[in-house]
Amino acid sequence: MTRKRLTRKQREALYGILLVLPSVVVIGVTAAYPLVKGISFSFYKLAGFTYEGPFVGFANYARVIGNSLFMESFRNNLVWALGTLAGQILVGLVTALLLNRRFRGRSVAQGMILFPYIIPGIVAVIVWRWLLHDQYGVINLVLKRWIGLEESIHWFATPNLAMTSLILVGIWKFFPFVTICFLARLQIVPPELYDAAKVDGASLWKEFWHITLPQLREVFFVVVLLRGIFMYIKFDIPWLLTGGGPGTSTYTLPIMSYVEAFQQMQRGASAAIACVLFVTLVGVALIYFLAFERREAVE
Repeated sequence: MTRKRLTRKQREALYGILLVLPSVVVIGVTAAYPLVKGISFSFYKLAGFTYEGPFVGFANYARVIGNSLFMESFRNNLVWALGTLAGQILVGLVTALLLNRRFRGRSVAQGMILFPYIIPGIVAVIVWRWLLHDQYGVINLVLKRWIGLEESIHWFATPNLAMTSLILVGIWKFFPFVTICFLARLQIVPPELYDAAKVDGASLWKEFWHITLPQLREVFFVVVLLRGIFMYIKFDIPWLLTGGGPGTSTYTLPIMSYVEAFQQMQRGASAAIACVLFVTLVGVALIYFLAFERREAVE
C-alpha cells in the first residue's frame, strides 16, 4: 500500500493546528471547565463552603431575579459600566490626540500617562478616599479656597454623588489603556492624508472627522468591546471604594454575587447571578459584533 502524502496546504494547516493546540488545551482547562462548573452550581442549593447540595433547577434564578435588589443592582451596573466606558473613550481619545503631537517631553508624558493604570486597585482606592474625604480631603479644601465653598461635600455619603465619584475614579484608573490603544494606531496613520487635507483647505475638525476617526474605527471596536466587558464585571473598585453604599446606591451585580457567596453563604444563588452576568455579556457582545459586521458590509 502506498501512503498518501499530504499537500502543502494540508501540512500548513496541520502545523497551524499543532501550534494552537497547547493554547486551546490551557484555555479549556483554565476557562471552559470553571465556566461549566459555575453554570452547574447555579442549579444546586449550595450552602456554606460545600460544593454538594440538592438539585433545585431554576429556583436560584427565581430567588435572585425576584429580589427587588437585583433590578437595582442591574441598573447600577449599567450606569457604572456605561458611564466609565464613555468617560474612558472620551478622555483616552483626547489624551491620545495630545500625545500624538510633537512637543518637548512627549516621551516622559507618554510614560507618566500609564501611572493610574499600573498602580494596584487598592492603592488607587486609598488615594481617592483621602482625596475625596469630607473633612480632610484635598478636593474639598481646594473647593473651599478657590470657589468659596462653605460646607464640605460628602462625596460617598450622598447616593448620586457616590455613583458619580465612583465613575470618575473608574475613568481615572482605566483611561490610560484606551489612550495607549488609540495612540498606537495614530502613530501609523500616513501623514500624507493630513498633508492632502491641508492642501484642500480642510479645517482641524474636518481632518479629525474624515481622517482620524475612520483610521481609529477598528481600534475603537476592540476598545469598546474589551473595556465594556471589563467594566461590566468589575468588582474590586466599587466594592473597595463604596462597598455598594450609601444604602444600595452603588450596589452592582458583582457585589451582589460576592455578598451572596461569602456573607449569605448561598453559593448557588451567587452562581446564578454570575450566570446572568455572563448571559447578558454574551448577548450584548453578539449584537455588537453583528452590528459592526453589518456596517462593514454596507460600507
